[in-house]
Amino acid sequence: MLVITRHAVQDTTSNYPDDSAVWKSTRHRDFSKTYRSFIWKSLHSTHKIGTYWLQIPEFEQRERCAKCKATKYLEHIILQCNIPGQEIVWRNAKQLWLKKHESWPELQNIGHVTGCGLAEFKSQEGKTLKDVNRMYRILISESAHFIWKLRCKRVSEDKPEGEWPQEAEIHNRWLATMNARLTLDRTITNNKYGKEPSDKKLS
Repeated sequence: MLVITRHAVQDTTSNYPDDSAVWKSTRHRDFSKTYRSFIWKSLHSTHKIGTYWLQIPEFEQRERCAKCKATKYLEHIILQCNIPGQEIVWRNAKQLWLKKHESWPELQNIGHVTGCGLAEFKSQEGKTLKDVNRMYRILISESAHFIWKLRCKRVSEDKPEGEWPQEAEIHNRWLATMNARLTLDRTITNNKYGKEPSDKKLS
């Protein structure tokens, strides 16, 4: 996971970080505490998914996705699964990003998620765009963790496919999550400089 993350960061920023930089990025202040825990477990490959279940008698069927029949690696869950969730969330994230930016950095593998703390967008003059980097980290981390929580809720409730959350519900829940997170970020940022927080929300 560390190698995958380092190469993904290099694809995005042209910088190839060492292991210590990757680990340090998991504690970035732009991340929520729950995401920090999630990303730490992701880099250690300690989530109870995929081949983990082959070691548990009578639970071997959990190794594969109920819909895709693929091994439930983290990359499959977050970026590839056909169960309603990941595709909807990333489509919404892309649309939100493109409202302010010309192009969307495609998430080609799980390393682009685990390495989002090392995002480094710069202006044409080479100046680091701190606000853009912060927005990217929040958008990627909150979206990925939202997909993970959808998966965990679906597995724990063990409902049939017909009762899985559908697009409208997923969209509204993601929107509420992002609004809450961005409102918190604005409040913290503005209070730091003695300003009144903005009340703008996503539409």
